[in-house]
Amino acid sequence: MGSIEYFASTRNYLDISHIFFGFVNIYCQQYWGIMVFQSKCVIIFEILLSLGKTFELMKIIKEFSHIVTMIQNVIVNLNVFQLYYFVQILFFAMTFSVVAKHDYNEYRMIGPFFGNCMYCMRLSFGQIRVTVFA
Repeated sequence: MGSIEYFASTRNYLDISHIFFGFVNIYCQQYWGIMVFQSKCVIIFEILLSLGKTFELMKIIKEFSHIVTMIQNVIVNLNVFQLYYFVQILFFAMTFSVVAKHDYNEYRMIGPFFGNCMYCMRLSFGQIRVTVFA
């Protein structure tokens, strides 16, 4: 397989992006530092790409192929639910923004609307109280 065929196949985009973001990760950690927000985002994305690559490689083994296919189908089918959940969180956050003004000390750095979004997600998970560590 030549390089033209390799780059033309959509199955190889995961490999290409995994290699590209691996180099971006090295650059970010070398020049920006490990604790910078951008470096953390790049490494989180790189970890997700590694997970996808691991799932693809696990399909090679016959015993894992059915399990990996099932997990991939579940993730694809959950996208509809995730969109619905995101819309519901935004709706309740906007409702809380209109109905009452809250002073959430733990969310002071992200603003009132995103603080309401985090509060709604916390409520939806069933966690009413948050322990804030100093």
